[in-house]
Amino acid sequence: MAKRAAHRPSDYSDELADAICEAIATTARGLDFICDGNESFPHASTVHRWLNVHDAFRESYLRARERQADLIFDECLQIADEPLNGVETTTKPDGSVETREGDMLGHRKLQIDTRMRMAGKLAPKKYGDKVDLNHGGEVGLKVEIVRFDDDSPPAG
Repeated sequence: MAKRAAHRPSDYSDELADAICEAIATTARGLDFICDGNESFPHASTVHRWLNVHDAFRESYLRARERQADLIFDECLQIADEPLNGVETTTKPDGSVETREGDMLGHRKLQIDTRMRMAGKLAPKKYGDKVDLNHGGEVGLKVEIVRFDDDSPPAG
């Protein structure tokens, strides 16, 4: 990441907060990358402080992260739909080299899996793994009723 400039803004404004949220919603990158890549944005640690102080900004930020998850999901569909041709080179034990040209399925699968994991973290209700908390087994319960004829406590 690039070294941040000392002259970056650190005072909160609605316009700056809106610009940060729009940048988040329109790229698949994190806050550190977005802030380091734009000299008109404050450092990411400043933005995190703002999130703790400004309720409206926090709500806008959360909506921007949900929009970002939708963008990432759309990228997954695009990666799945468009072949990525490349060259794979393998060196055999005898030292000879074999070159194969074709669709880079393994690379596309990694791209999709990584993005889906990220989308699931950003919008777990929409893109996260479903966790089934329903109990399918039986619960056994043994109840023993003891009757005391006098007021003395039971022995041992």
